[in-house]
Amino acid sequence: MRCIFSYEVLDGVNRHFRGLEKSPVKGNSSSSRTPSSRFSTSSNSSTKNILYKSRWNSIEFYCYYIIIAVALTACGLVMFSVSSPSHPGYYKFSKELSKGWMFGRKADVTDYQYSSFREAVILLFVLMGFYFLVKKIVLRCFSKSFGHKNVQSCYRFVFSLIFAFSAFGSGMLFVFAILLVNFSIAMIAKDSVLNPIITWTFNIIVLVCNELYTGYSFAAIHPSLAKLDHMKGILQRWHVLFNLTTLRLISFNLDYYWSLKSKETLKTFMASKERSVESLTLRERMELSREQHEYNFFNYILYLFYAPLYLAGPIITFNNFMSQLEHPFKSNVPHRNLYYGIRMVLCMVLMELLLHFAYVNAIKNYGDWGYYNQVELCMISFVLLFMTWLKLLIPWRVFRFWSLLDGIDPPENIIRCMCNNYSALGFWRAWHRSYNRWLVRYIYVPLGGKAHSLRNTFVVFTFVAFWHDLTLTLLCWGWLIVLFILPERLTVYVSYKIGLHKKPYFRIISGIGYGLNILFMIICNLVGFALGIDGSSQVLRELFLTQEGIKSLTIGWLLMYTGVQFMFEVRRGEEHQGLFLRC
Repeated sequence: MRCIFSYEVLDGVNRHFRGLEKSPVKGNSSSSRTPSSRFSTSSNSSTKNILYKSRWNSIEFYCYYIIIAVALTACGLVMFSVSSPSHPGYYKFSKELSKGWMFGRKADVTDYQYSSFREAVILLFVLMGFYFLVKKIVLRCFSKSFGHKNVQSCYRFVFSLIFAFSAFGSGMLFVFAILLVNFSIAMIAKDSVLNPIITWTFNIIVLVCNELYTGYSFAAIHPSLAKLDHMKGILQRWHVLFNLTTLRLISFNLDYYWSLKSKETLKTFMASKERSVESLTLRERMELSREQHEYNFFNYILYLFYAPLYLAGPIITFNNFMSQLEHPFKSNVPHRNLYYGIRMVLCMVLMELLLHFAYVNAIKNYGDWGYYNQVELCMISFVLLFMTWLKLLIPWRVFRFWSLLDGIDPPENIIRCMCNNYSALGFWRAWHRSYNRWLVRYIYVPLGGKAHSLRNTFVVFTFVAFWHDLTLTLLCWGWLIVLFILPERLTVYVSYKIGLHKKPYFRIISGIGYGLNILFMIICNLVGFALGIDGSSQVLRELFLTQEGIKSLTIGWLLMYTGVQFMFEVRRGEEHQGLFLRC
């Protein structure tokens, strides 16, 4: 079990984190240059710290165990209560529940995003099996004549195009029109400063137009083309999932632009430093340019439509993708893909249990908040956020699992549980991690990095909100995140400046502060991804403007403090083992 749940199963430590303190390339992005909270519960802890002593068996932590056990039990009982026919509010949403398959319970599949994935997941696994079966046959038949890597690339290319056209049908004609314009921008502008300017302008305009025109209509172009509007493929709405393609379009153009500016490529770097393929870090693969001839239309299309990552990611940069086509990562964990698959299945089972026992999505969509007391509102809000996190984690891991089996290792999107984050910046680094790295490389660092940290953080989160959806709700979410990041960073900076971090009581003070920070993060994410502005306002009024609500928040704050102490200790243990995740 320890092997299955080790960090290395998600993301190999050696290849991703070795050499992160010094960048192999000047001028490009680096995770060490991201905005950082730099918090550590131990003063400069390391693997050499022989004074490290675990607190897990201390009296203090045994008290925490009791508190957490009571809280989890209470949460389970509350969820069971609000999801039972005996609850007064049950009849408001009961008609929206579907027939379940676990323990005679109904299932809450009212979340359209996850229910669509849930219905298609068996078909997806069948498709994965078909992909590898045909791949094996093709490689066996043609590898000797044309070379293993060439045949593999051609197979991926053809399958990915068939996959994309099957998904979106005639909508792919619009997609191809957009990507042809984007490719032309890169090839014409080349190393001119106009390349990144026009690339960014064009892709932002495309995002806006996709939203305004809901994917466009052939009939609007000419009445004779109206028949094409009825040939939209299995998923039909290509524009809904095009945001990920936009990131790839920008990645290709900017990686190509920087390759023309840089004299060093991955190949010359390996030769000059006498580095082996196995020693290459993720950062080196991302930042070091490819050979000029590799920035061609074939590789461009393969990168954009690569089937395992096309629909949901994780996001991988063009340089990294091409590097892995030539030199795949080799995991330092035996049976790593098997263990990863087991973890993925366990997450899916957990989600099924929640869908059958916690009807929080149905309550959110169809319930009446007036039927729930303040404690129930707190629990519903928290479980709703947890399920939002889980519904994103599962598709990301399924598609990444497919990619891992195919020899392409994109960044793991979620490396910590939602309940294992106390810092806003740390949470963002651990959640949708591949997107965070994309933002750092293509926005944060090019705009000046830490030299203009406040401005760049505001720009980054504004783009994140805009990229997700053109709504006021997500813009408010993005700006709230920035608002809560500022006091966190200022507090950490002042604490280290005055030497407070060296005091024995610093851990206690930090726990109190970060407990509040978690409550603020919960509010932000309720606004952005769960309840929206109106729903969140109604819940917050009950919690902040009533006596019972304030009591519930105070208890919640104490629980968060307890959880933060657990998180501190987890990170102390990681640092003692030489693992620095910076989140």
